[in-house]
Amino acid sequence: MALNDEITVLSSLPALRGFEQGALRRIALSVQTRILRAGDTLYRRGEAAEGAYVVMSGEIALVDAAGNTVALARPGDMLGELALLIEIEWRETATARRSASVMRVSRALMRRILGEFPASAAAFQVEIAGRVSALSGELERVRQSLLALDGAAPGGDETMGAAP
Repeated sequence: MALNDEITVLSSLPALRGFEQGALRRIALSVQTRILRAGDTLYRRGEAAEGAYVVMSGEIALVDAAGNTVALARPGDMLGELALLIEIEWRETATARRSASVMRVSRALMRRILGEFPASAAAFQVEIAGRVSALSGELERVRQSLLALDGAAPGGDETMGAAP
């Protein structure tokens, strides 16, 4: 894949959408590319995630501990975005359903990019803050729904899990 194509894919990712062209170019020049055949495992559940993967071609199945496919990653999808920032373990096993190629963006590379490109770091911070805010709002809606259910039950209490 040509460098410009890789930059185009990177710039389309929500987490990197606001990145400067120089930052995207540096990422594209520094990533590791991996080719997978159908059935190859990209990573296993429980392994340490040292970065994220961007699917460039093919299809990757994400399989939970019970063996159920919980998601399919296709070209333009990023797996393990949170691993760009912090140490996490993979929650699922990722296996190529058909031939695929992925770019690996390491946490160390992302830290260097964020340090070298302050405008990209600011854009990344805004994106992450927006996601945290949206998640907080969703959690509050769930909390309110649970409180409403708890209050609707006979003898319900406004405090979840409160003893009668």
